Amino acid sequence: MPKVAVVTPAHNERDSIDLVAASMFSQTLRPSSWVIVDDESSDETLDSARRAALNHDWVTVIARKKEPGTYDGSFRAFLFGVNSTESDWDYLMKLDADTVLPGSHIEQLAAKFESAPTLGIGSGVCLGEPGVSSHPRGNNRMYRRDCWKEISFSEDGWGWDTIDEVFARLNGWKTEAFGEVVCTHLRPTLPDSKYRFHQGRLSRHLGYYWWFVLGRSAKMVFSYGLRASMAFLAGYVRGGLGPIDIRVEKAVKADQRSRVAKIIGLKPRKVLRPANYTPSFDEHDPLIAVAMPTLNRAKYLPKTLEAIHNLSYPRKRMRLIFVDGYSNDGTFELIQSFAGDHAYEYEAILVRQEKSNISQARNICLASVGDARFLLFLDSDVIATPNVLNRLIGLAETCDISSIFYSSFSYQPPKQEVTLVETVGMGCTLMKREVWGRVGAFDVTLPVNEDTDFCLRARKLGFTIVQDTTSQLLHMDEGRYSPKQTVYQSFRYRRVYAKFFTLGAYRKRFILYGLLDLTLLLGILVHPAFFAASLAYLFAQLVRRHNVKLAAFLTVNSLIIFPLTIVGLIERKFS
Repeated sequence: MPKVAVVTPAHNERDSIDLVAASMFSQTLRPSSWVIVDDESSDETLDSARRAALNHDWVTVIARKKEPGTYDGSFRAFLFGVNSTESDWDYLMKLDADTVLPGSHIEQLAAKFESAPTLGIGSGVCLGEPGVSSHPRGNNRMYRRDCWKEISFSEDGWGWDTIDEVFARLNGWKTEAFGEVVCTHLRPTLPDSKYRFHQGRLSRHLGYYWWFVLGRSAKMVFSYGLRASMAFLAGYVRGGLGPIDIRVEKAVKADQRSRVAKIIGLKPRKVLRPANYTPSFDEHDPLIAVAMPTLNRAKYLPKTLEAIHNLSYPRKRMRLIFVDGYSNDGTFELIQSFAGDHAYEYEAILVRQEKSNISQARNICLASVGDARFLLFLDSDVIATPNVLNRLIGLAETCDISSIFYSSFSYQPPKQEVTLVETVGMGCTLMKREVWGRVGAFDVTLPVNEDTDFCLRARKLGFTIVQDTTSQLLHMDEGRYSPKQTVYQSFRYRRVYAKFFTLGAYRKRFILYGLLDLTLLLGILVHPAFFAASLAYLFAQLVRRHNVKLAAFLTVNSLIIFPLTIVGLIERKFS
């Protein structure tokens, strides 16, 4: 017999929950589990559900707290319940707490799935409520396990009963509401102008084509009347439900193109599952979030994105997070194009555009990791090798933060080994979930070296940091600053070196640059020999980093930033 898991979100359903429970207990095919999620009810719904669950070990009642400040509808409660079900079900059913099922309802639906291997989503119909056969009803909707795993819902839950059908159809599954399987909806939802207005807003939220909306509105005139049609159009124009995951929008538009192509007799173009794509991944592989803050990196992004796509880690166990600081060189468009082309392959691709510094961008990434076990920060100018994730996860067995050395062609690490270090950059660094959970956010007041501050706080909490210098990744933008940027970077870095003076590497840099500034000053005020020696050293450093043209600006630069050496020491003394 097939195993059916049922999840019921309930909010203030005191008058109906007992009737729903009685219908569940009378089913000829008893579910393997039934999870009732009380969604912060203000009446006796939770108590009634707990009384109904007595003497039934296959029934679980959960009290859930909503997330403040966000849209938190019943579908989020449903997903919360799904995560609490047994993992070996064949079919998953969403049953609303105001829907009463006849005794053979679940058995009939399961039989439909057993007899039709391509049926992905199915339901019965509600007595007295209109609808179409291709649209399963949301109050008693059943999913096949394989179909459920290929659906990517939006995080806010808006439009879930459209999104699941879109992904199912584009992945080759059929969706159907069976007229011979009838249930009773205790609080029927009959379409009115208010409902159509909300439906129009959802259409805008989900990224419907405008021409598709006009066609649907015209059809609605004959089905529901002019008033409903105008309300639908008004809702679409109003919008206002916020942005949506680009994968969802891409899938919705692909589904609309496919439906129109079928109507006019063209062969639909598959988008989500191309012929040459065979998804294969182990569900036991840890979910990894790959986060990339970026700003004006269109020059490097094509290679970086190609490197991400070539990572030898199961793509379905990767969540990609891009945060763009309002680039003006086409960076954001490149990321959107990549997300649209490869949306079907990854667990999620999230694209955000926020006006932010590097610390704020990293904090946005931290807030978007979801339930990922690991987080990989990858800079948009660092080329990752295909095995980098596997290497870092292997290192994570013995440490909490692991990093692979990255630099330009002109520099090689002094030692080829894996060592414990005080701090690492976040250019290619993996950390465990408990690290950012305890350390917290990046310091948004730091203009640079926010990664150093983060690592220091992690070390104070007992976390270990490891760097692998046995291999080297290419850092495409290292040290190639314009003269103006060089002066600006010198200002910032001198102050940072003073802040982290207790670290050996930063102390050496602080002393070195302090002596260099003093030597340049002595060269001007005392004897040119001092000036010649320091300029020769700086020129050699620039040649080493392929920036010969900056040598002419070094003297002015060093004289400007020399007072900052003293300022940094004073700040550290009194901070």
